[in-house]
Amino acid sequence: MSQAQPQSRAERVEELVAECLMRMEEGASSIPFDEICSEAPEMIDEVRSAVEVAGGFQRLQNAGPGSDPLIGKLLVERYRVSECIGSGAMGVVYGAADLELSREVAIKVVHTKLLDRGKALARFEREAAALAAIRHDAVVTVYDRGITSDGSPFLVMERIDGVPCSDILEAARERGGDDDSSWLTEKWGIANVSEPSYFRQAVQWAASLASGLEAAHSAGVYHRDVKPSNVMITREGKAILLDFGIAAKDDHATLTQTDAAVGTPVYMAPEALLGRTKAKPTQDVYSLAATLYHFLTLQAPYQGSSAEVLTALATRDPIPAFKVRPGLPRDAQAILDHGLARNPSNRYQSAASMEVDLRSMLAYRPVSVRPTSTLVRAARRFRSSKVLLGAVAATVLIIGALGIRALQESSSERRHIAHKEAMRHVQAGLGVMNLENRTVADKELRTAASEALDRLARAGHDPVVEHLLRATFRLDHGDVAAAKSDMRAVASAAGTRFASELVQRYEALPEGSSSALDLDLEEMPELETVDDEYLHAFHLLRQLKRSEATEALQSDRLVGHRHAQELRLLCVTPQLNRKRRANDWASFMDFVDAFVADIESVEEATGYRSAMTAHLLGFAYVRSDQFHRALEMAEQALELAPTSSGAVLNAGDAALSLGLLEVAESYFEYGSRILPGYVKLQQGLAKIYAVRGEGERARDLVSVASFPQSASGDRARAILRIRTEVGLAVKWYESDPELAHEAAQRALDLCATLPETNETRRVFEPYAASLTKDAETDLATAMLKELCREPNDMNSLLDLTKTLGDDLSGEQTQLLKAWLGSYLDRYLAKHREAGAGNFLRSVDDASASKL
Repeated sequence: MSQAQPQSRAERVEELVAECLMRMEEGASSIPFDEICSEAPEMIDEVRSAVEVAGGFQRLQNAGPGSDPLIGKLLVERYRVSECIGSGAMGVVYGAADLELSREVAIKVVHTKLLDRGKALARFEREAAALAAIRHDAVVTVYDRGITSDGSPFLVMERIDGVPCSDILEAARERGGDDDSSWLTEKWGIANVSEPSYFRQAVQWAASLASGLEAAHSAGVYHRDVKPSNVMITREGKAILLDFGIAAKDDHATLTQTDAAVGTPVYMAPEALLGRTKAKPTQDVYSLAATLYHFLTLQAPYQGSSAEVLTALATRDPIPAFKVRPGLPRDAQAILDHGLARNPSNRYQSAASMEVDLRSMLAYRPVSVRPTSTLVRAARRFRSSKVLLGAVAATVLIIGALGIRALQESSSERRHIAHKEAMRHVQAGLGVMNLENRTVADKELRTAASEALDRLARAGHDPVVEHLLRATFRLDHGDVAAAKSDMRAVASAAGTRFASELVQRYEALPEGSSSALDLDLEEMPELETVDDEYLHAFHLLRQLKRSEATEALQSDRLVGHRHAQELRLLCVTPQLNRKRRANDWASFMDFVDAFVADIESVEEATGYRSAMTAHLLGFAYVRSDQFHRALEMAEQALELAPTSSGAVLNAGDAALSLGLLEVAESYFEYGSRILPGYVKLQQGLAKIYAVRGEGERARDLVSVASFPQSASGDRARAILRIRTEVGLAVKWYESDPELAHEAAQRALDLCATLPETNETRRVFEPYAASLTKDAETDLATAMLKELCREPNDMNSLLDLTKTLGDDLSGEQTQLLKAWLGSYLDRYLAKHREAGAGNFLRSVDDASASKL
């Protein structure tokens, strides 16, 4: 094995200079030359001199166009460099014009002359990869990358017209803490300052940055250097996070060059002092909280030299913000305490959860955390001070009190965690679906669902939601006494006139009642609180007053209420059906994308996916023909709550559309354990039996399906019978023409019982008519028409392949073109943002063999 060649003195100096420059770029207030040169102390003077030269590089870059060879140059035949707008030890940022797209951009050129080229390029690749992975309004957007003629790498980014937060903080400090925000517009020209208070405006910016960090973390990217100088406030008043030069991605355990810590000490999480610590969301949360601390108190969490800051960071908490800024709201102190917790496990576990509390404070809603008490702060000082530890024996009573308080706080956190976990397993659409969908027939499944609600009620974090949902299940299954007991717990927890009156209406229910329709909810008291609005909207849905419930759920007070938001999303599902029928697929897919994004934002804000949100995602994917995704989401919903009948239907429909008949059959049969005779489940099974040619079995299913005893019920039964008979006729068309003719004739007779304007009659009457004749051309034409209506129907496509002749008529050719056009429209609308590789990977082996 060949041995590596020893480094020359020049190479070693260059490596040490590179390390110093990276420390400078990462925000170090002073360079620890002794530490960096500990293995080569004889080189310290050379390294110091080289770093001083590098420090002068920034001044050189700002000296003017004549001193910078890049100004005026055209990079990669596209970007005309016009000016230097900033520089640091690691690179220079230029203003430039994008000649191709006629827009102003910022170009960051990475130094390679004063640095080891490999390290400079590695840094460049990190920042490019990090920014390319994120798309969010609060994160700077990267457009392009390239190499200059002299070999320096560069990034092309959006050019932000704004002010660094560090400048705003300096100006705010000069003003002496005046809380009026009008000076932001007067001094900096920042428009859209939505809050009259500087304090509240700073909290709003922090909430936006938390949202941006969550997007980065979701993409597997951790910033690791969140601080005021890396945040820009645009002239439009938006906060944007910059400089991902030391960001880490999930696939890197660490990105430090040595065992040194990464980040700017004043804003750095204590655990980052250890160096080589795997990047985590909680580290960025700490840095954001430290930045917010600076915003609100106008001073950084720690003061002094770099060494003093590092010592303080390792040994003590910052001075409480309310002591620096008297009058700070209690909730703001609570958020800061939670964000700056020294133990990462006591911190907000995601930027999203911090954002929720910041926005709750802005909306004057309670936050999820409480300020650290004086006693707890004292306990922390005891743990970090040898002098104070010597006095522990004299303060047993205080420590006892601390233990009680800490136990209370720990208990509250445990209740919150238990609540979130139990809410994940609540049956999708519990108590608010159609009346026939509200019960579980199978005893074993019903017991499991009841036990899940018992766990929810025991959580004790939000008794109004917890006991209401259990009361709902109990009433729907005829246990009126138990439902009344739960509603008394709801009224006690809510403590309002509305809730008190509501429980009285429950008390009036007769024994044996099993329906919310039996409740008299007329002339109820005025709604006073969030709980009142939630209870009101929930019961509107329970009583099938969908339009009124939809309006009630739009209340601003319910924005932060997780279950209310799930109900609001459920009320959107009928719009999906209407927009799908509008025959504008691109517009429909835009609506689906917005709906899915809304669901995911609710999940992100609260930190969990429930059976309900998984079901809603599955429904959106089924309606938009994204059947693999729909099946995945339906399975997730059923793993969380096995009695979610809507998810069963999604799973069966998705599998059936993919041609996976056995999978679909197993889901529809499982659903029949929950809801025997449910017409939509029976319809799916009938279609499967028809495709197989099992005529009697298909007809028996139709006969036992549950339809309302009304004209609409008779019409629905006729429609199901028509679809079943046509399916049988197609199956038998070649193998048994006589049976096929009989089935087609039954379908025709049934079509005659429907109005001429009925869609099923309009579609299936010519289909059935073609099957009563010995005319393949007519049948193929009818099938093509059906495919044009549902371009992605796998079973119709398979049927067509059996009947389509070699010679196509003019009409068939036109229909085939129309089908291809519809199929492509839907394909392009669904996959406009996805690569072909992702699409192909989504097709599993089973469905691929069908295709």
